[in-house]
Amino acid sequence: MSSKGVTRRAIAQANKKKLEEVVQLFRKLEKPVLDIVVEGSKNIEYALNCYDLIYEFWTLKKFNTLPAEYEKLFIDFEIHFDDKDFLFEDIAALNDLIKIFEEMNNSENEMFAFWFANYRFELREFRSITWRVKELQYYEKLLFTKNGFDEMSNVNQYPHKMKIDEETIRKELAFNRKKLDRNIIGGLQLIYAFYRYIETIHKILHMDSDKIGRGIRQFTGKE
Repeated sequence: MSSKGVTRRAIAQANKKKLEEVVQLFRKLEKPVLDIVVEGSKNIEYALNCYDLIYEFWTLKKFNTLPAEYEKLFIDFEIHFDDKDFLFEDIAALNDLIKIFEEMNNSENEMFAFWFANYRFELREFRSITWRVKELQYYEKLLFTKNGFDEMSNVNQYPHKMKIDEETIRKELAFNRKKLDRNIIGGLQLIYAFYRYIETIHKILHMDSDKIGRGIRQFTGKE
């Protein structure tokens, strides 16, 4: 065998091994992603149930105190609690998710992860969402974990000396509604992409099929 043939064979073997390692990372994602879908759905459902209370709470927290004549602007004005009284739950699986992403997106694996994700539209969508944002805090906000909600509720208060009028309050209420809407919609999109990932990866990696094997052989130049 010529030296060129030996080199080609060695490259094909190395590519095959690396791709198989990356496929296993996609398999490892299955459990944390499933846990996130279940727990994240509960948090978002709770946010929807407390919708008015949340954006009003954010507004009241920013103003700190509110003149009595503006109480009529609030639907649920009987608010006598803080961030910790909202019953959001943290999601331990997010830490596992981030660790696997870090390994999947390192310089050695990233190209192979993108190649494998191109195999199905659902995987491309999953990679598109999760590759752009790698910080734990981003997922915590969209999934309304306890930590994420605390971060969203951490607003700078208006100084007491500032004049508070009805227009200022209405603008703040509208701003907080948009912020809440943005996070709920983003969370639902994330949950849906994760759910489709679970469906797709299960079909690909848990069926008696050689589709992935054929793909790997094509990629490594071995048929």
